[in-house]
Formats: sequence, structure tokens, C-alpha cells
Amino acid sequence: MRIVLDLQGAQSASRLRGIGRYSLSLAQALVRNNAGHDIIIALSALFPETIQPIRRAFDNLLPAGNIVVWDAPGPVAAIDPSNAERRDLAELVREAFLASLNPDIVHVTSLFEGYIDDAVTSIARHGAGCPVSVTLYDLIPLLNADRFLDPDPRYAEYYRQKIGYLKKASLLLAISRSAASEAVDHLGRDEAQVIPVGTGSDGHFRKTELRPVERDAVLASMGLYHPFFLYVSAPAVHKNHKRLIEAFARLPAAVRDTHQLAFIGDFSIFGRQDFETHAARSGLRPGRLVLLDSVSDSDLNTLYNLSQGFIMPSWHEGFGLPAV
Repeated sequence: MRIVLDLQGAQSASRLRGIGRYSLSLAQALVRNNAGHDIIIALSALFPETIQPIRRAFDNLLPAGNIVVWDAPGPVAAIDPSNAERRDLAELVREAFLASLNPDIVHVTSLFEGYIDDAVTSIARHGAGCPVSVTLYDLIPLLNADRFLDPDPRYAEYYRQKIGYLKKASLLLAISRSAASEAVDHLGRDEAQVIPVGTGSDGHFRKTELRPVERDAVLASMGLYHPFFLYVSAPAVHKNHKRLIEAFARLPAAVRDTHQLAFIGDFSIFGRQDFETHAARSGLRPGRLVLLDSVSDSDLNTLYNLSQGFIMPSWHEGFGLPAV
């Protein structure tokens, strides 16, 4: 069987989140455990800086010729209405390229991409072709439309188009039974077409011991000079960062003033100023809230080990990988 993996989930803005980690790890696991299938990884040339790192991630796992790259005119991000024609063309180009690989099945590692960046995903724009499977992470915007869709008509249009594509998928691989139930209950999918495959922690994350000098150097480089609580998450509404800031600000002064609250996520896109302003309004002194953009796996493992506690106040998750 020829299996084509659309690995844009490890190229887009999601590459800095759990989706990117999961997409890459899934692809590597499929290659490692391959039982005679022909696996091809398809990458987008619209993310040129990601191509070589992904190729390196498959060194000694997959022949170089099995990693292919397609291209289309950009930019195509859906957030900008002037990109609509290019995005439409790019969807057709991508599907035609994937079809040219003569796949028995195409797996899309992340369908809900391309709103703020140049990811391109669609299903069956050329009509019925080979089966397409999709990793299903959650249906959070659909189930919380008052927070995600109603206030932003442009995003709502984009998201509902993706839902239309999702309904055309032959198979959904859900990251949890919760996510699978959402597809059955709210998309009307047959249970036989939604398979809970689960997820798990990468073996890189484990208990480690650091010498005091190494520990202090890592923490100082990140502005962490006190015992700290940790939250690792993209700054989306359902992740509930602001309520966590308010809760931390209401701790007894003896605790609050001797600890820090550290957030790790890609704050460059959404703007860290919003969180910093909220912290100040909640009564936190400067330096108590520390916002760290995505860090290396090594440093992230160190922070997990050194934190006083990990806090996860999200009110809706497909799985909740950081807790694991």
C-alpha cells in the first residue's frame, strides 16, 4: 500500500504546539513500524525554513526520495481576504500533486490549518479520489461558537469550510475517545469511521537531575529567579490563561511575592502585551508573570523538572498532552 502523509501539521504555526509535535512523532512512528508499505511524506514549499529540519528528522528512517515537496503561489492565509483566489488555486494544486503520487490513501496530519499562515488543506476538491484520513484533535470552535465563531465572521467562514472538508474524509483518527465522541455526536459520523488512536508523551520528557550551576544558568536565561508554576500552551481563549493569572494574583502575598508564574507558548502571534496588561490589572508586580516563546525540548524538559507545579486550567481539550 502506498501511504502519503501530508505533514503540514509539522510545518505551519502548529509546529510550535502539541499538534506539530504529535504530527511529526506520528509520522516517525509510522515509518519506524512500517510493515512493507510505501510511505511518502508530502511537504509544502510555502514553509521553506521547515523542509530541511523535517528531512533531518527522518535521516536513517526513510529514503530521501520518499520526502517530496509541492509548491503553489502565495500568500494564501485565509485571514487576508485578498488571498482568496490564490488559496483556491493552491488547494487545487495540492490535491493534483497528491493525486500524481498514486496513493492508496492520503493522511492529513492537521486539517484546520491556514488561517494565519500559508498552510493549504482541502479534501475532494477534484471529486472523489483515493480515501483520505484525517487526524482529529477536537471540535472546540464548533462546540463553543459563541466564543470562537460568532465574534469573528471571517474565521467562522474559514472554520466551517474546513468542517465541510472534514465531513468528506473517509476516516477520522481521533486523539482521544472524547474527540471521537465529538465527531459522532456533532458531525453525525458513523462510529466505524472514527477511530480513537490516542496519544502519549515523547520519551524525551523524563525525570532529570541538573547540577546547581546548570540549573541556575537555564533559569536565569529565562528570567526565572524564584520558585515558579508552569503552564505550557498556545494562547487560545479556551486555554484560560487570564483566569489563571487572576487566580495567581489572589494567592496570599507570602506565596505570590516569592513565586513566579511562567507561560510557555508562541506569544509572538497573539501579542504578549495583552497578558502583561491583564497581569498588571490583576495586581501582579512586574516580573511575576514570565512569558516565554517556544523553547527547545531540552529546556522544556528542564522546566517541567524544576517547576513547583504544572497547572492546566483549560476548559476544553481534545486530549491535553502537556499534562501527560
